[in-house]
Amino acid sequence: MGLGPRHSSLSDRVKLPPPVWTNAFGMMLEGIARAEARRERAIWHRMKHAVVRKPEAPVLPLSKVKGQERGWIWNGESIGSKSLYNGHEYAAATIRKAGFKLPVLSKKNAK
Repeated sequence: MGLGPRHSSLSDRVKLPPPVWTNAFGMMLEGIARAEARRERAIWHRMKHAVVRKPEAPVLPLSKVKGQERGWIWNGESIGSKSLYNGHEYAAATIRKAGFKLPVLSKKNAK
């Protein structure tokens, strides 16, 4: 079992016979090298396919008016580049558009 497609080994793909190991220490070193290569490849794969997670917004909820979107008060540092200023009220769409995730509010009758 190798690192190639469908678990093929390099010697299978280049049509060479597998190496005959007369040195047990050399065989052990190659096994360690292959394991290290698999670990490194797994790390690179996780980095490449990592899920981008939005940071949670430092906001305080306002009371919801029926039929309208809930308002939020920005409670964090002012960010001029995203037009978010401490103590100002913003709509949920504005905060999401700035790249933040809104906190999940608990239900009134939650037990």
